[in-house]
Amino acid sequence: CVFKDSGLVQRFNLYFEFFQFIKGLSLKVTYQFLKRGEDEIALRGQAFPNNIANSSPRLESFTMHHIIPKLTYDFGVHMPEGRTRPELGLYARLPFNGRNVGLVPMIGVVASVDF
Repeated sequence: CVFKDSGLVQRFNLYFEFFQFIKGLSLKVTYQFLKRGEDEIALRGQAFPNNIANSSPRLESFTMHHIIPKLTYDFGVHMPEGRTRPELGLYARLPFNGRNVGLVPMIGVVASVDF
């Protein structure tokens, strides 16, 4: 039997947004920081030493930094009396300066309809 004491997770998002600066077009830029503290394993028996079990790289702390620009167009500005409000967004997740983690850039599209 094993007990895992998970490390503290800290996540911060700072952003600024130019909201509908051209008709329904908005631009939002976010800085995201994520840090997870070191995990620790406590073994119940004496068959295996705790210090060896806690030497696994999977238990180490890690940090991630991202810049996330997002461009959104709100089609609802063309339908003020409409019952739905469609939106289309394009974003990129650009990582930098991480520690003990694999960071991969990502590009995506978001389509939504609010009603």
